[in-house]
Amino acid sequence: DKQQHVAVIDPTGVYVKALQGSRAFEFTAQPALTKDMQGEDSPYDAVVSVSGDLVKNQGKVTVFSRKEVPANLLDYIHSRFDETVQKQKLASAGIPGLDKIIVDVQQSVPVETVKWNEKGEEQASNTDIAIAVGFIFTFLIYMFVVGYGGQVMQSVIEEKNNRVLEVVVSSIRPFQLMMGKILGVASVAVVQVLIWGVLIVGVGTLVMPHLVPQEVMQNVEAMQAGGFDAAAATGVDVDMLQAVATATDMGYILQLFIFLMLYVVGGYLLYSAMFAAVGSSVDSIQDAQQLQTPIMIPIILSIFVMMAVMNDPNSQLAFWFSMIPF
Repeated sequence: DKQQHVAVIDPTGVYVKALQGSRAFEFTAQPALTKDMQGEDSPYDAVVSVSGDLVKNQGKVTVFSRKEVPANLLDYIHSRFDETVQKQKLASAGIPGLDKIIVDVQQSVPVETVKWNEKGEEQASNTDIAIAVGFIFTFLIYMFVVGYGGQVMQSVIEEKNNRVLEVVVSSIRPFQLMMGKILGVASVAVVQVLIWGVLIVGVGTLVMPHLVPQEVMQNVEAMQAGGFDAAAATGVDVDMLQAVATATDMGYILQLFIFLMLYVVGGYLLYSAMFAAVGSSVDSIQDAQQLQTPIMIPIILSIFVMMAVMNDPNSQLAFWFSMIPF
């Protein structure tokens, strides 16, 4: 939330130029490490010191700090120093026109991902979007299950304390009462998902084509039809085209929301019944919190499994955990 100040002690004066300031960090060259930099009143949050000859692998870079060094600062220092040392080592080789050779070598190769459907037809695919969709939808299901399941539990506890249950159970069976609570809250969740689905499908199919330039939409339509040639399209961001093609594919979006609906309803019915059982066993929210632990452990475990499944969705881990309803 605030810019951190970092002092750089670089006798060569080469590496401090490679450290560019940003909104997160400001780098200032200093001649030497002093006692003032170590105190609580120091204007610097960290100190980067270069010693020895890094090009000959006889030196090192040390980061001093009064607290734990931020991970993003370490990553930035690693990348900038590695890049600078690599350039110095290459320049020492004395190859003419080396800069142009390096730029040419570092050109990235366009990679397009295509999926085959059951009929063997090609469909546009984007792994990054698939990961993002899986991540977002997992937390949506988590919010629905925990939030609406907790509502069922709290409703049961409140009606027990108000003696409402005693009156209602005299007219209907307890199973009917509990099922009515669970299905009533489930209908609220279903309507909410349907509203989101209609809005997202409408934006993807009606609004998006008008916001994207015509030539881009032509490439998107060619990619959706499987006739896009990534090698022939110079100066075109393939990843961006795949993202737009996925966002405007109405069939893909509808399929996502159908599966989301199935998992929200199925997961909710399973867990809300367990939450209702907890609510019927206690007389206060405080007592219910202790009994919620066995219910929450499988949900939290699913979040951790999701991280591994995103890297390999076809693994045995993904298969067997999808076989376990919890």
